[in-house]
This record gives sequence, C-alpha cells and structure tokens, in this order.
Amino acid sequence: MQRSSSWTCKVHLYALLTILVASAVTCGITVPRQTIQELVSKALVESLATKQRDLLDDLIDDYDDSQNYADESLGRDPEEMPGFYEGDMAGVNDELARVGINFLKFPSRKWTNNTVPYIISPLYLPDEYMIIKTAVRILNFFTCINFRDWDGVEKDYLIFWPVEKPAGCWSYVGRLGGPQIVSLQQPDLKSAQCFAGVGRPLHETMHALGVYHEQSRPDRDDHVKVEKKNVIRGFLSNFDKLDTKNVSAPYKYDYDSIMHYGTTFFSKNKKIATLVPKQKGKSIGQRINLSKLDCLKLNSLYGCLDESPFSKRKYETICEFLGL
Repeated sequence: MQRSSSWTCKVHLYALLTILVASAVTCGITVPRQTIQELVSKALVESLATKQRDLLDDLIDDYDDSQNYADESLGRDPEEMPGFYEGDMAGVNDELARVGINFLKFPSRKWTNNTVPYIISPLYLPDEYMIIKTAVRILNFFTCINFRDWDGVEKDYLIFWPVEKPAGCWSYVGRLGGPQIVSLQQPDLKSAQCFAGVGRPLHETMHALGVYHEQSRPDRDDHVKVEKKNVIRGFLSNFDKLDTKNVSAPYKYDYDSIMHYGTTFFSKNKKIATLVPKQKGKSIGQRINLSKLDCLKLNSLYGCLDESPFSKRKYETICEFLGL
C-alpha cells in the first residue's frame, strides 16, 4: 500500500511539474501568427532550392513501385525534407551559397554583441520545450554567446516554431535582421522528427549563428567520398563545396561534427550511402551534442578565444572535456 501511495505522489508531482513548465511556455511574450506566416513565405521565396520542394513531391518517379517509395519516405531525415539549400538552410542567396558566411565580408550576419534574443513557441509540449531550452543552455555554457529571452522589444531575435509547411528541421544561416525562424517539427507517428534529443535543435541553431555543414568544406574530398550515382536526381548540388578562401576557422576536418551530413542523406534508397568516410572506422552524422571542434569553431567565429588569456583557456577547456 505504501508503494502504491508513493507512486501516486510521484505521478501527481510529475503532473504538477508538467503544468508549471507548460505555464512557463504559454504565459510569456507571444508572436502573432501572421508574423510567422510572413516569415515562412519569405523563406520560401528567398531559398535557392525552391525547385527542390517540387522535386520532393515528384520523387515517386525515381521508383518503379510507388509503395516502395512510400516506405522509403517514412525513413527520410527531417533535415532533408524542407527542400531548402542543402536541405535545411533557408534564405541562402547566390553569393552566400558560393562562399558561406564570412563575417569579415558579411558583418551584418553576425549577432550583435554576441547576443541572441529568442522565444519558444507555445505550441511545443513541455518535453519539447525543455529539449530546445537545453540546447540553448548548452550553447550558452560552451561559448561566450549569450542567448536570452526576447523582451518583446528587441528588433533581432530567433523564433523556435514548428512550421507545418515546409515541415522538418530548418533555419536561416546567420543573423538576418528582424525576427527569424528556427523551425523544429514536432514528433508524429512516423518518428521523433526534430526531437530525438538536443542534437537537431543544436544543429539548426548553429546554422542560425552562421555555421554551414561540415561536408561543404573545400577540403571535403580528402576526407569523404560523394557517391554521386546514389544521390536523388536533382539534389547533387546539396553536396557542393564552399570557396577555399572563405573558410573562417582554422581547424581540421571533423567527422564528429554535429553539422556533418549522415551517410545516407539525399540517397535514392536509405540502404545505399551518398557519403563514405575515407578514414577507416569513422562514422558521420551524429546528432547528440557539439563535437570538440564544433565548440572551438563556434568560439573562434564569435571571438570568444580572443577576449583574454583566461577566456581562451576557459573555452578551450570546456570544448576539450565536454565536446564529443
């Protein structure tokens, strides 16, 4: 009887905590739905990869059996499905697609004073809210970048929002000016989508900070092989490389990066690889946490290692001991 009573108390406590977290999500400053719709429309127009969304609808042509395609589509990565540049990066124009974000050339794309105001949609359930919050706290702790709750007044801020169309996990790259979306699709009957853990929220927020995919580095071909014959028709451009003179962080290639594609991204069939590591025993595409080099690159990009000898030692130590 005592055990039953104890379990009842735990259930009631969990219910209370759930209500409190939900209240914290819904009682703050909100964003008008019209603003969200306008931002999504802007993202769709600005994306270089607009026609990829049409190709996604036509992928059935790549399969002899429509049922096989339906089965395969259930396993597609939520970073592939939005149909933006390289899958999940919105608002990338021709110049940015060629060079990536170089803050010396595009200073306006860096978040002012290393400060990122943000707001989390009240549509997220308490556990989803906490996953996003945890991702933000990791970036706050690992770097000198300051994520803080949007005060309802600041002009530039992130909105974490579960956009329904295009669904999936996607973000702009760097600061746009004004409100901008980080879209994280909620779990459904098919999969956890963007909420299997903190990895995908971290990945998309890294894009919002100005970080590109690891496999788009100019030295990529020394480390992974692109199996072009296995890539979905019309999607080979997602494996383009950036310009050599615009690599912004002097760190070696990182197989462990949270920003690296997985082995079957944009594959015709999830059983065949599109990217194969050249170094034996290496795996790619983890979405667990920042790697050591992800952490160092982000700190380097935002000048955290240049603030003082103490700051440099602090963040290098954090990256070494807490990064994957």
